Amino acid sequence: LQKLTAEPSGIRRERCLNMYTMARSKVIRTALKPLPLGYLHLMKAGTKLEWMNIEMHIVSWTKDIEIIVTRVCEAEYHLCSQVFEKELGYGDLFEETFSKISSGSGLLELLQFGEASVKSRDEPSKLFKLLDMFEAMNNLWPSFTKLFCSHGCRHLQQKTRDLLKMIVQGAHNILLELKVQIEKQRKVPPTIDGSLPKVSSFVLAYVKHLVGEFYGPIMTQILIIYESWKD
Repeated sequence: LQKLTAEPSGIRRERCLNMYTMARSKVIRTALKPLPLGYLHLMKAGTKLEWMNIEMHIVSWTKDIEIIVTRVCEAEYHLCSQVFEKELGYGDLFEETFSKISSGSGLLELLQFGEASVKSRDEPSKLFKLLDMFEAMNNLWPSFTKLFCSHGCRHLQQKTRDLLKMIVQGAHNILLELKVQIEKQRKVPPTIDGSLPKVSSFVLAYVKHLVGEFYGPIMTQILIIYESWKD
């Protein structure tokens, strides 16, 4: 890149950006090959994804987005800063280059997959997966804020905010439906032998899992965020 400093300013800047972006993108693609990102191809069909096809991939999604943000984007952020701001003196190219590399790292596709997951049909098990997604995104929020705070990364800023809002809204919607089902079960007459009806047993076990040690604090945080929107 330093050899390009002898070229006219406009051409030099463009070539610096393109060469660096292509080189780093190739490195990232190679580094990401071990990750099981094949599920991202589900979105290429252009149709709405069904929850039954998505659910099995949520655990991988939470791990993959953490790896790409904290390892790939974090490393590229510091490298871009070192190259363009400190060595070449092109501080203004730092934001643009980092934005292009981050978008091509797989992060944009992961955020889009997250959106597709929230938009899929609501199922009882979906609430717990949404809570898993919220925890992953919430834990990454300091990194999102640090890495994508510049004007050049505004599209990634907006994507992360939109996804978090969708997750909170989606979890709240399912919780409201759960409340409706609980009210319905109260009207169900007791069985002859005094045992709980199957649906009531399912709802009871579901609620106990929801308010348990692991998911209880996450659900509480989501409700606090949702209620804050009303203020």
